[in-house]
Amino acid sequence: MRRRAFTLIELIASIVILGALAAAIAPVVSSAGDAMATGAEQRRAAETARLTLERVIRAIEAAGATTQAAQGGLAGLDALVIVNDAGGTPDAQEQRRIDLFTAWGMTVATMSASDTQANLLAAAAAADVVYISEVVVSGDLNTKLRDTPTGVVNEEAQLVDEFLMATSVVAFAAQDTLTVTDATHPITSAFGLGDVAVLGRPHIMTALSTNTATHAPGLQILASLSGWPAVAVLDAGAAGIPSGNAAGRRVLLSVGATPMQFEHVSADGLRLIYRAMEWAATGAVTEAPAAVSGAQISAAQPTRVALTGGDDISLTGTTLWLTPNGGAPAILAEGVTVFDLTYVGDDGVTDASATPDQIRRVDIRLVVGGFELRGAAAVRAWRHWP
Repeated sequence: MRRRAFTLIELIASIVILGALAAAIAPVVSSAGDAMATGAEQRRAAETARLTLERVIRAIEAAGATTQAAQGGLAGLDALVIVNDAGGTPDAQEQRRIDLFTAWGMTVATMSASDTQANLLAAAAAADVVYISEVVVSGDLNTKLRDTPTGVVNEEAQLVDEFLMATSVVAFAAQDTLTVTDATHPITSAFGLGDVAVLGRPHIMTALSTNTATHAPGLQILASLSGWPAVAVLDAGAAGIPSGNAAGRRVLLSVGATPMQFEHVSADGLRLIYRAMEWAATGAVTEAPAAVSGAQISAAQPTRVALTGGDDISLTGTTLWLTPNGGAPAILAEGVTVFDLTYVGDDGVTDASATPDQIRRVDIRLVVGGFELRGAAAVRAWRHWP
């Protein structure tokens, strides 16, 4: 079992030390002794600069790490998340799903797809719902969970035959929108008929063949991708393919395929996941979670960033300050000649400084002791749908 606190801002990109670093590594001076001393000083200055940028990004991360406990249909339920690693350790994409489920009030356990069938069935029996991300290698899991009566939400299209849902799948490049074709089912009833943008930017997405002969007799198609079935369910006991019946509720959920980045799932995409998990767990959907709030930016200025939790990072003169909510200002770094912040929206290009709630990345340029560094913090706030 593995659990981790929900994280709303995470460090991305490597730190690059520009210009003066070359001089720090290979100084050119007349005296060998002076060269060694100068080189050591410059290396210390470069290290100070690097640590300063790390502290800035970590301060932003710590300042925004707040959540509001979710209430509603999934709160208090147990989820088993199947992961790819043989030791059961989630990778970054799987962890993002776990963070989301934890924020929704669920208790989350993980287990490797390559574990034994007996262990997997036992773990599934102890859970209210099983979630399989597209990160999982289908051949590792195979039919091990086919006979669990626990509801299963499955992103990995290559497992549809193991769960008796269908026998043929296809992939589409650069997609971001599903079309709801059945709004009578609890999972899709909140969306109505028509297009739903489930991703904030295009990704590879998967679907079932349109050949109904490859579908289970009991399959219900809820949404399509360019006319191909992409969200589908089998209710417990429904007739499967090539034979047999579903041992429990089964959901095929297309929200992207490898190398899908889960942070690009839209608010409607998250809502679809929530409703799919609640239906798989309980057979109904109440959908009443409170907003999950966190690292949202309230003031986005070129040399100052303030978070909705009340924390503030700003440059005054050559001193970089962190002022925690309700606390006294603390010095992050001195001798800072440049602290330049750029705020980027969902598309990775648009300046979102005028609309702080739409900021998804903060690019940071920092000059300390003559060394220029650049880094970025990704603002990742899970928001409840209206």
